[in-house]
Amino acid sequence: MQSLLRSRYPSTCEPAEDPAIANIVDTARYPIHELDGTQAAATIAKARAAWETYGEVSLPGFIRADVRALLADEVSGLPAHNRRYTAPYLARKSLGSNASLDPEHPLRRLFQSDIHAVAGDQIPNATLLRRVYDSPAVAAFFARVIRRGRLYHYADGLQQLNVMYLLD
Repeated sequence: MQSLLRSRYPSTCEPAEDPAIANIVDTARYPIHELDGTQAAATIAKARAAWETYGEVSLPGFIRADVRALLADEVSGLPAHNRRYTAPYLARKSLGSNASLDPEHPLRRLFQSDIHAVAGDQIPNATLLRRVYDSPAVAAFFARVIRRGRLYHYADGLQQLNVMYLLD
């Protein structure tokens, strides 16, 4: 099984030409195809600052607006695992402990989550989502954001790529 995964998913994500990714990613706003350019350097710096400060990066409009519905449609009918749990609303490490807050403080309030997850082995190879995940240009962009020479694909077919969603 491991050899099958390794042949399907290359062990490294090194910079490479990926012209088709411009059909999915808004490369005018996020120039992942020209990582040495001035605009890319500014975008990477902004994303890196968020990563280093908050441990997360938000890239509004990274996926082109005209493609988002297609991405959603591709995974909407796939089998999903349902996870239900109760946790504080903002239970992120970057916010620190809520233990010192008054018991009535909103950050101590518990919320129930009802999340559905589509595992990577359920996402077909031909999907746009898989093209983004497998894109060397996308991987090279994120490698620069987190100050790594290269990124490696996760060899576990279930965990490598997940889609999380909530029902209405």
